Amino acid sequence: MKVRGQYVKESELFFVYEIHSLTNLSSQIPREIEFIDPKFTEQKTGKKGNSIERRRSDGPPEINDDEMPTTDADEYVLDVPEVELEFSEPAYTTRKSSDGRRRSGSSKGQSEEGLDDSTNSQTDVSTDEPTVRGEIPVGVPDGIDDQSDDSHLFTRKFEAFIAMSNLLEIKGCRIVAEEMIPLPALKGHSKHRLPDGNPRYLLYRVFRYKNQNYALVEVDTVDSEARLSTLLLKQPSEKYDWHSKLSNMGWSLVKTSLRWPTNKRLEKDFPAGFRRVPHQQNIQSRLGRKDTATLSHWMGRLYSVLADLHTTQLP
Repeated sequence: MKVRGQYVKESELFFVYEIHSLTNLSSQIPREIEFIDPKFTEQKTGKKGNSIERRRSDGPPEINDDEMPTTDADEYVLDVPEVELEFSEPAYTTRKSSDGRRRSGSSKGQSEEGLDDSTNSQTDVSTDEPTVRGEIPVGVPDGIDDQSDDSHLFTRKFEAFIAMSNLLEIKGCRIVAEEMIPLPALKGHSKHRLPDGNPRYLLYRVFRYKNQNYALVEVDTVDSEARLSTLLLKQPSEKYDWHSKLSNMGWSLVKTSLRWPTNKRLEKDFPAGFRRVPHQQNIQSRLGRKDTATLSHWMGRLYSVLADLHTTQLP
């Protein structure tokens, strides 16, 4: 724990004023947790789902906990100092609007909208639990910075890709490095997250083939109608910082709604060469042992592109 406060030596008590971080937290909870909230609707391509607006006020609202907040108004997000949390064994969480059971009284296609700013000049908010009898908006603190290392929970999204690239060893390739990088959160953009609310990752694997390093780059786009192709990049120099370069590429992916950089940009960043390798129609994130033939065919297609890139002489 990292806290700020006052220590009383005589009684050996510490009075905490502020909590800055809590790390290595243990919890006896299931490894997979599903949150169900009718206010959340997965966004479908080309369609608008139900949404509830959480407003950030232009100025700091007045906290008035003498009044009860209402459930009928927008939530106001309160800017507060962030507290870092780190769980020793983080859980894999998903969110959706329904558990699949039909409920009476629901209206299909109904959307929830926030109140119009022009008709609501209320600046007082309450941080209590909202009730139907409340009269002022609720203020929700947004001050949790989760630092838990949960990247291993999302490796299964790339099981097929990892299994396929492992097969490159029979062609003389040797995996020398790999890393999963979460796409960054950018204001005004949403593609850094999957429809279930989890972060979207980029995975790259660096391998050596005939004394030359290459990188295979894959992005989790199984939720999209059009999946990104696999990017094959030839390492420009003997010593190369793949993490920095591909982290910057992550920013570009979010800004362009999951599109690889243009050929002109790739030619500038990877002058040694690059290729885009489209996915097969039957490739899914998870493939079992019985899909060995599919994985082998996928690997063969990629290897033929690699061999061509390796023998290509640049002007």
